[in-house]
Amino acid sequence: MRILHLEDNPADAELVRELLREEIPLAHIVHVSNREAFLAELQRDECDVILSDYSLPGFSGLDALALARHRAAHVPFVFLSGSIGEDRAIEAVRAGAADYVLKDRMQRLGTALSRSARDATDRRARRDAEARIRLQAEIIELAPLAVVITDLDDRVTSWNRGATRLFGWTSAEAIGRPVAELFPPDTHPQLAAGREATVRATDWRGEFHLRTKEGTPVVATVFMTLIRGEDGQPRARLS
Repeated sequence: MRILHLEDNPADAELVRELLREEIPLAHIVHVSNREAFLAELQRDECDVILSDYSLPGFSGLDALALARHRAAHVPFVFLSGSIGEDRAIEAVRAGAADYVLKDRMQRLGTALSRSARDATDRRARRDAEARIRLQAEIIELAPLAVVITDLDDRVTSWNRGATRLFGWTSAEAIGRPVAELFPPDTHPQLAAGREATVRATDWRGEFHLRTKEGTPVVATVFMTLIRGEDGQPRARLS
């Protein structure tokens, strides 16, 4: 863990360094004592957590927090102060601080820093996962081919523009409905055969004779894939 420590008192800075050597042995601490040095480190964007005094001559802890939110919003910011007080602590948290530690209770400093860094990592991981899901949904939606996802009860959960172009049903009309409701009864045996085939083999390919919303015959080569969750259990079908 790389910790950026903003503290104007050299004795306090050394005290924190010694404490964290015991609490977080692998921590690398970069100590700065003024605005210019703090800004320079923010621009390097190499720290995992920021630790800052609240009262600094000519440069308050809240000023430092504002700079950090502007230039490194992804990095958690923790106050360490002997004079922050409850009202100021609440103000600091509302302004974006992840936590605060009083200097007379420094035994929780290592825990506060580790938890703040871990929480920030978890939030980034969730944001990255959500971004990947959004990207995948966009790719599916814009794909030139028909892409349909159903749950294990054959109810449509995703229906892209390609499916609308091919079959005539809009996504609003298709999503939430059983696949069998979208196609005439004479096509149901083929749909059932494809569904059962994916139970025996994860991937399956077949030629379906289907009909559009208006009843126009459509011959479609269908690829079906069984989607499994992280536990290996079936979750949905992609076709």
